[in-house]
Amino acid sequence: MEQSDSFFCCKEYHKLWEESQLELKFITKYETVLQKERAQKDRDIAVKIMGCIYLQYIRAVNKLDECYDQIVQPQKRILIRNVMDSCLCRILELKHNLVEIDMSDFSFIDCLDGDYQVMLHDGELNIPKYFIQENKYEIEERKSNLKRVLKKLGCYIEEKIQKPMTHIQAVLIIQTHERARQGRLRYEFMNEIRKMRERGKQATAVTDDQGILTNAAITIQKIWRGYKCRKLFNKRKLTEMMLIGMIPQATYPDPGQKRAEEISKRRHQIQTYHDARYKQVVPGEKVRLHLRKGKILKKKYITQIREWYLKERKEKKKFPDIPSKEKGGSAAIFSVKQSKRSSSKSPKPSKGKKEKGRVWLNKNESSNFYQTHDMEMITKDKLSTVKKEIRATVDSLMRLELSRMKAAIERDRAQRRKKGKKGGKGKRGGGSSKGHRGRKGGKKARRKREKDLTPDRTLDSLFEELVSNGIIKNYPEVPLSSFLGDASFVARQWQDMGKKAEPTIGDVRRLIKEYCIIPLGSEYIHNNAPFVRSLLIAGPQGSGKHMILHGICTELGAYLFDISNDTIADKYPGKTGLTMLIHLVNKVSRLLQPSIIYMENAEKTFLKRVPKTDTSDPKRLKKELPKLVKGIGPEDRIMVIGLSSCPWESDQKSLASAYNKFINIPRPDYATMSMVWNGTLYAYNALNRQFDCMTMARMCDGYTVGVVLKIIREVLSCKRLLTLKVRPLKHIEFFKLLSGHDPVYAEEEDAFNQWFAKCPLARKKQKFFEMLEAISNKEKKKSNKNEED
Repeated sequence: MEQSDSFFCCKEYHKLWEESQLELKFITKYETVLQKERAQKDRDIAVKIMGCIYLQYIRAVNKLDECYDQIVQPQKRILIRNVMDSCLCRILELKHNLVEIDMSDFSFIDCLDGDYQVMLHDGELNIPKYFIQENKYEIEERKSNLKRVLKKLGCYIEEKIQKPMTHIQAVLIIQTHERARQGRLRYEFMNEIRKMRERGKQATAVTDDQGILTNAAITIQKIWRGYKCRKLFNKRKLTEMMLIGMIPQATYPDPGQKRAEEISKRRHQIQTYHDARYKQVVPGEKVRLHLRKGKILKKKYITQIREWYLKERKEKKKFPDIPSKEKGGSAAIFSVKQSKRSSSKSPKPSKGKKEKGRVWLNKNESSNFYQTHDMEMITKDKLSTVKKEIRATVDSLMRLELSRMKAAIERDRAQRRKKGKKGGKGKRGGGSSKGHRGRKGGKKARRKREKDLTPDRTLDSLFEELVSNGIIKNYPEVPLSSFLGDASFVARQWQDMGKKAEPTIGDVRRLIKEYCIIPLGSEYIHNNAPFVRSLLIAGPQGSGKHMILHGICTELGAYLFDISNDTIADKYPGKTGLTMLIHLVNKVSRLLQPSIIYMENAEKTFLKRVPKTDTSDPKRLKKELPKLVKGIGPEDRIMVIGLSSCPWESDQKSLASAYNKFINIPRPDYATMSMVWNGTLYAYNALNRQFDCMTMARMCDGYTVGVVLKIIREVLSCKRLLTLKVRPLKHIEFFKLLSGHDPVYAEEEDAFNQWFAKCPLARKKQKFFEMLEAISNKEKKKSNKNEED
């Protein structure tokens, strides 16, 4: 794509940006109105109001993400990025507030969709594309470093990359297949001639009956025309079903989609070029303004301050103090005066006055065809920065001048006094010592740093040690979108009806984005929004726990630290070894942020009873793990994730001391199973589109998604794919393999539900409902007594 196309391709995204601005303006006004009102005491109404704001912010952020990814003007992208980060922080704040009020990690917003005419999938927050896009070189470097160390240790299994075929090789293959095809056709042709000769010989022996031949011809025509009509009807029916979306179309490469991807990639190249030009221009403009206007502004500010403190001395008979740097310096004095003058001149603000920060909404950009940086805006921005820097320099000089003038006046007064010269000096000395003591008292207490046990070692050596011990691991790249599942459609309505609302796989995916990926994806978001230090993901075998873990690492480009019991069983022995292990994990994970520290079989660390046959010391990290979690601060983009298939075997209180949040992966519902079967099977182009996936979704009730994917891979082997056109796929092929796997039985599902009901948040909710029930019972008793009286 040429640069002349970039502006026209971005028009749609500019419209999308305007829509998101209007939405955000509406949301902020609505929030300011709510803040002035009284606090809402009704829990259900409060959840609905906050859920409305939460949903609107998600819609706006998803639009801003599309705009930021495709708009090429660098200054616009900076503004969009700042707005988007602020909105993401607000979304996380609202999420944590919803969790506190609703006392549930799952925020069901299905009841809001009908009021605001929003589809359910629009309420799911998209992972910002810049998490990976802007850090792709760093992520590639991380992968190459890990690959290099694994190769050095001989643990890396390199995938065999097939060399691209040359033109001559391709021609030879085509010639071979064409000659084989011609040979087969010639064989069939010669075979037909031979058969015709044999039939001719038989026809001469038997008398030719014209009626028999005519009837034979009519029969052949009848059969052929019926076959042709049936084939045409089936083709039309299949086309119609695909058109209305009842049967997914074959996944052939779409040329339009391919062209759109190419345009998007080239637009990213233009973004990089424009950003580089913008970063080159900004420092030069600042230097130019310093050289051009620095002396003039300095002289102006010095004159302004001198006139001010001489005027103050004349009126108040003493020199004033210039405000400190924290209070704004001399700029605070003159800004107050200017605001008073402007308010006296224009007491009523003009109606047509534009708000600050909506700069681009009605800006005429017809001259900026290639969407490069706006030099006028850079000059204005840097001029304000230059003014602040010069003002700070002048303030420090004038404070020194003012202190000298005060000292000179004090000396004059001291000389006029015949008595008390020494006392005056003593007072001045005492004042200085007092000020020194004040400065000492004003120092902030520094945070106690952890003792560095490896001060002389480089990061590379520590990294290699952890990789060689299997603590830093490689992981398969899996996007979180591959964790298939629909969100719950009627969960909130069921809650309102008093029924138990069950979350779905889609709700779990949304929660993983809000608790794990969004807070860790950006340093600004992690520092300014609430975050979760640790998370326990529980679910039966094959429910997708490892897919979630790998999806988190893939979306963040993070390093994966494995401190599972099996991994560290024979490593770092003794108390000193354990201290060194925790120190290395702490130190390296902080230097290589973002990082994920995970534990396989997390329940083993807090087992109620350790089996006598287990010699791996599973409780080795019982005391260290809670300390590791508590040590994660706002500046550390680190998270501890535990995976468990039987969490009820551990002590509940000890588990809660190490993990802040708990997620129980539910059993896949019919919608999720349908999505898995449709999405997986119809990815194969050779498969008949009329294969009934709905039956398979019904038959797989109770099985995990992992089992379903496993049997699909086993059935649709390479050999079976080659024979699909000759021998169509049948349901019995899946049923045979499915019967060899065990489903999630009701007893195991009840064990997960009972364990989850004992988690801190669930217990809090249960106590709240018990309190409400007790209050309602008391009111009933009072009303009954009043009726009896």
